[in-house]
Amino acid sequence: MEWLFSWEVVSVVVALLISIGLGVLALDDFKLAKLFFLAAAADAVGGIAMAGTKSIWPTWVTNLAVVFASGIIGLIALQSLRYVDRKKQAKTERPTAPSRRAHVVVTKIEFSRLGPKGFVNIWHRNDGDLDAQIKGSVSVIFPKPPRDAKEFAEMTDTFFNQMLQAKPWEGAPKLSMPPHTDPQFVSAPTIPPKPELMPQILNGELLVLVLGRFAYTDETEVEHHTDYCAFVQKDVHPVGYCQQHNEAP
Repeated sequence: MEWLFSWEVVSVVVALLISIGLGVLALDDFKLAKLFFLAAAADAVGGIAMAGTKSIWPTWVTNLAVVFASGIIGLIALQSLRYVDRKKQAKTERPTAPSRRAHVVVTKIEFSRLGPKGFVNIWHRNDGDLDAQIKGSVSVIFPKPPRDAKEFAEMTDTFFNQMLQAKPWEGAPKLSMPPHTDPQFVSAPTIPPKPELMPQILNGELLVLVLGRFAYTDETEVEHHTDYCAFVQKDVHPVGYCQQHNEAP
């Protein structure tokens, strides 16, 4: 027994048991790997206890050293078992497939000109992985310029909420948009409801505010939407984009 738990034997046996444990772990035999790791820990504790019987230190020092060293071996054994559990979990868990969906984004909003022959074009494309079945709406409004950013945000919120309540896109025809193709555009005229407002638009007394929504689905039957909001004042350049209502979740 003394020879069996001598450091010469224990060091070789512990190394051999750990090596075998790692080998069977590589073969996905998790129970057997735990068994070899526990056997290695038990042999190491036996060697420590045997060494304690030969110690020339005072008994209390020897006992303290044996308990401390055995505790370290116990912690190492516990971590080895947790390591096996993590390997088992990583092996048995099935990876979640990446989400595939259509994803419509607005790439650019441009105004050709203002007035009876003018149009605003909303360029958009499908950056997703699936075909999009899309309905869209474009609303063109001619409000007075707000005094500051806060009033502008309140104004756009008001108009946008009115549009959401009306849901104009629901009456639009449904179009198919394949993924990863060139951008397409929808257009709306920039004609004021009253011709006498045209001078005010051209001199900047009125804004040309355009906002809308693309509502779309794909083969997953989940409905998504993309919102946009932009404006110009006095000229078609530059196009300003609202701080809100330009989202493509």
